[in-house]
Amino acid sequence: MPDIDPNKLEREIALQLKHGGYATPPGPLPCAEERARAILTLEAREDIVFLTEDEDEPWDGEAPTYFFCLSIRRIDPNAVGRRGGECLASLGMVYVNDFHDPYLRVCFAHLALEVLSDEAEEQERVDTYNAAELASRATYAGPAQPDPMLPAPCAMRLSSPEAAL
Repeated sequence: MPDIDPNKLEREIALQLKHGGYATPPGPLPCAEERARAILTLEAREDIVFLTEDEDEPWDGEAPTYFFCLSIRRIDPNAVGRRGGECLASLGMVYVNDFHDPYLRVCFAHLALEVLSDEAEEQERVDTYNAAELASRATYAGPAQPDPMLPAPCAMRLSSPEAAL
């Protein structure tokens, strides 16, 4: 994980605590900190973009508010424009009062947790495959070098041939 500015982390934890709603064990503060670290980690990556788009699905009730579809995407950092790319996580029908509602950031933090969890699982699969591949190619290289401080195994130290009789 990249280094996170402690001041940014503190502000993000405060936002997550205030607007994050309920928390499951281990409790509100650890959950807020986990969400804060996840969103700040992904924000630091050049290959990640957070998109907020109008919801395509019609709402069947009367609502004076906005609905958004949120997504986190992996893009080529050198590409022109910041749209497109592989969708890593998304959430639709996000109900907020306006575009600046802090709840959007809480939703993105939950999506960031999902992305980081998926990436960790994928890395574990790759590591397991690589370990199995290396083990299948391993060859027997002979015995380990003996410790010079220990006597050689099965060696008899005789001062003369007569002492062996």
